[in-house]
Amino acid sequence: MKPRVHSSLTAFLAHYASLRRARVHGTLAPAAAQTLASMEASMGELSEAERAALTAQTADSSAPEARRRARAELRLARILAARGYLAA
Repeated sequence: MKPRVHSSLTAFLAHYASLRRARVHGTLAPAAAQTLASMEASMGELSEAERAALTAQTADSSAPEARRRARAELRLARILAARGYLAA
């Protein structure tokens, strides 16, 4: 399966969140399920703490949280670029 290239990390994370919501609601198409599985494989290379920092829905904007999220974003961007998911 050819990876879908996202224009930015923000676009990737929004698409990832959308597919996860569709799975929860039972509206995920088979092709989208394959896409989600490959996205989850990329996210799986992150630590649990890094994934939590990226998917957190909190309003915590403290400096330590912002640094954790920035580090997680940088690591994920490198992973996605290596896999061909992120536009150069």
